[in-house]
Amino acid sequence: PSPEELKIGKLIAENLIDDGCTLQMGIGSVPTAVMTQIKNQRQLGMHSEMISDPVVDLIEAGIIDNSQKSIYKGITVSSFCVGTKKLFNYLNNNPEIVMLDVSFTNDPFIIAQNPKVVAINSCLELDLTGQAVSDSIGPRIYSGVGGQVDFITGANISRDGLGKAILTLQSQTKNGQSKIVPFVKEGAGVTTSRNHVQYIVTEYGIANLRGKTLLQRAYSLIQISHPNHRLVLEKAAFDRFKAMPCL
Repeated sequence: PSPEELKIGKLIAENLIDDGCTLQMGIGSVPTAVMTQIKNQRQLGMHSEMISDPVVDLIEAGIIDNSQKSIYKGITVSSFCVGTKKLFNYLNNNPEIVMLDVSFTNDPFIIAQNPKVVAINSCLELDLTGQAVSDSIGPRIYSGVGGQVDFITGANISRDGLGKAILTLQSQTKNGQSKIVPFVKEGAGVTTSRNHVQYIVTEYGIANLRGKTLLQRAYSLIQISHPNHRLVLEKAAFDRFKAMPCL
């Protein structure tokens, strides 16, 4: 993970993951950064589309024990895995890990039955209202969407009302372009609608968009954008909403 991704991981681990949460981690370096920063929580569960090496470390440290889960209590649930030989050796004939069909692991109604569901995924671009693009850069397809929509839905409808749907992105590209933009690029596909987005995390902070007006959302997102782009985004927000972004 990059320094920016480690900052994102630290923010999530220290502020959004409580004891007894059921975790879902998407693919990529940010979930890895999150898991390497989890140190003080206890009785975490894992119900995810995929698992990787850091999951083994958390299980062996006693941080993930799946003791609070409602579905497959005491067992880590996944559909596939990506990692090193260490991971595959750990999975081999391990009764505390179960690999199930994606139609089960990604069913939002099954996900929602677990306690304190925390779904952590990433996006490529986000507009000032919270529309998240995760699979494309303009019209060019960059990747699949995986289970992002399934797990965000599961977190949003979680039975205990304590779910957290988290999307992460670095504040700018390697070329210095803002990933938080006034409008999504022409031809891009919105993966997660602004109606389903809750927490957005960049290396500059956390924005909770739930229950906020479009103007309030713009303000919150500008606060976690890269400082080099904030004035431009403020002007764009004013032009769009005919008012200055505010709390």
